[in-house]
Amino acid sequence: MPSSYPPPRTARRLRVSFIGAGRMGERHARAFAQLSDLFELAAVHDAEPERARALAATLPLTVAPAAEAAIERADVVVVATPPSAHERPVSAALRAGRAVLVEKPIALSVEAASRLVTLAFDAGAPLYVGHSERFNPVIAHLSKVAAPDHLRGLSFRRIGDPSLAPACESVLLDLGIHDLDLAGFLLATPLEVTEARSGVAVEVRLRTSGGIPVTLHAQRAGLPPAREASLRVAGGVYHADLLRHRLTFSPAGGESTPLRVEPADPLREQARALYRALATSAKASLATAVDGARAVELARLAEKLSGPSSVWYPGQYHASLGR
Repeated sequence: MPSSYPPPRTARRLRVSFIGAGRMGERHARAFAQLSDLFELAAVHDAEPERARALAATLPLTVAPAAEAAIERADVVVVATPPSAHERPVSAALRAGRAVLVEKPIALSVEAASRLVTLAFDAGAPLYVGHSERFNPVIAHLSKVAAPDHLRGLSFRRIGDPSLAPACESVLLDLGIHDLDLAGFLLATPLEVTEARSGVAVEVRLRTSGGIPVTLHAQRAGLPPAREASLRVAGGVYHADLLRHRLTFSPAGGESTPLRVEPADPLREQARALYRALATSAKASLATAVDGARAVELARLAEKLSGPSSVWYPGQYHASLGR
């Protein structure tokens, strides 16, 4: 995103407003509140006013009667509405010149995602996507010890918690989107879908242009819930439990060794990275609008490929998302 935003700020906190005060909106607000040296909580708006009032009763937030009023008060806008309602508040915030962090997925269609990417560039306003698994302490550790050129293969397994309502109808856009983004992040290269099938779970196979394979298993709900990843390198395999923040390394022909992972709250670390990005133009591990749009593209292409009569057009959206 343009390096001219925001103007240099010295010893001034960024004002942040929240559009959406549901489960994720509340979690984001509490994460930002823990960084009071970097952010000042401004306003909250929700389509259900009582939810906004409930959140404002516990945090120093003003209840805004409309999204535009919350946007006006802020330097940064966090959009945590249901995914089907992302485009309108994100567009309004970008047109107002505000920086935006929108919960994943950026949109439910490639076309809507592409419109937001284009608008962010045209408006000259930063747009980031809340792929917070990038800030999971296990992933943060892996990104340091497993360089992209050392990876020989990745696999992911994600089973949703049956006690949580799905954010959207698509299991890939609701759950699998995390791992589609993580694969591209860890490999630092675009991916293409080669095979997909759906049943109780969705199974997707991908690969890089260099032939590195990636497999993904996403299941709507089950017991116990799971968020796991395996990274194969030349000397063995890293096994990651993203839910419990545990990491082991199994050398070829040897016994598994647990690795120390520094504890961290992914949402808080994502918010801290957002401040750094806006203050210094160093995006660090943040998912850009283009990253978020590419993850949506992969999910939708995998769904087409897994259908009984699907027709798949590899790369048909790459040009529009490569701006």
